[in-house]
Order: sequence, then C-alpha cells, then structure tokens
Amino acid sequence: MLINVHFFHTIHNVAVAECPNFLIKTFRRVWYKINKVKPVTISFDGRKTYRDYYQLDNDILIENGRQDLVATNEIASLSEKYKEGEDTFVLIHVGRIASEKNQDLLIRAVKQFNLTEEKNAN
Repeated sequence: MLINVHFFHTIHNVAVAECPNFLIKTFRRVWYKINKVKPVTISFDGRKTYRDYYQLDNDILIENGRQDLVATNEIASLSEKYKEGEDTFVLIHVGRIASEKNQDLLIRAVKQFNLTEEKNAN
C-alpha cells in the first residue's frame, strides 16, 4: 500500500524562479499544505523565498554544505601565473556559470573594488 510512502521535494532555487507557473504553484501549495509532499530547502535564503512565495512555513531546512576548502600545492604556481604585481591579488571563484550564481554581480563588485582600493583583484 502507498499509505506509508513519503514524498520530498528539494527546492534548489528561488521559489518563484523554480515554479513561475500559477497552476503548478497552486498544485504544489496544496500538496505541501496537506503534507503529502514535504518541501526541503537548502539555505536560509531558499527557506525565505519558499515561505514568502507559498505562504507556508512547513519546509525542512537542510543546509547545502560542503567540506572546508583546503589549499593545494598548485596555489603558488597559479598565483605566480596570474598575479600582476605586488599591488594585486588573485581572486578565484569556484562554481558553474549560471544566472542563479549571479556572476554578473561579482564582476561588477570586483570592478568597483578595483576602482576604489589600492590593492586590486585579478
């Protein structure tokens, strides 16, 4: 029997971006509300967008964690290769290129930083 079957839906994105369709949103909200599907959010920001969008507070928060970064032996050679002088430092951004990562904002912030600070990022 399906009585003991549990369904979970992990929300990996801003809620409105993940489900912009009103009909699907309404369908999901009903299933979330009656606890037939348990929504799982992966960050505090994701939780907030879920709660604002669906007007529910029954999500399960499981932070999307990772192990701490550990510098490898290659850091020195990469710094030497890309660093353009003593007044600069190398900024490394690890992640896929996707709109939800907002690399455009990062690029604008680094450009602004480089205009106002003595030591610039490459």
